[in-house]
Amino acid sequence: MKFFQMAQGYPGQNLRRYRLLNGYTCIELARKSGVRVRYIQQLEEGLRKGTPNTWLRLSNALQVSVAEILGTKGKTRGTMMKKDQMLQIPSL
Repeated sequence: MKFFQMAQGYPGQNLRRYRLLNGYTCIELARKSGVRVRYIQQLEEGLRKGTPNTWLRLSNALQVSVAEILGTKGKTRGTMMKKDQMLQIPSL
C-alpha cells in the first residue's frame, strides 16, 4: 500500500527520476546521502514517507531542493490530484 501521491507523482517517483537523471544507482545514492539502500528503495516504491532529515540528505546528494523531490515546489499545501491526472513516469 502506498502512503500518498501528489500532483507530479508521489515523492518516491520524483526521487527515482532525479536519481536516474544524476546517473546514480540506489547504492551510489546511499553512499552519497548516508541513507540506507533499502530505505531509498522503499521511498521510491511509496512504502515509506521519509523524515524531513532523510529528504534533506537525499536532496543534497542529488543537488535539488526538497520541494522538487516532494513535488511541492510552487504548490499550495495539500494540493492533491486524481490518479489519472498525475504525470506518468515510464518504468525502466
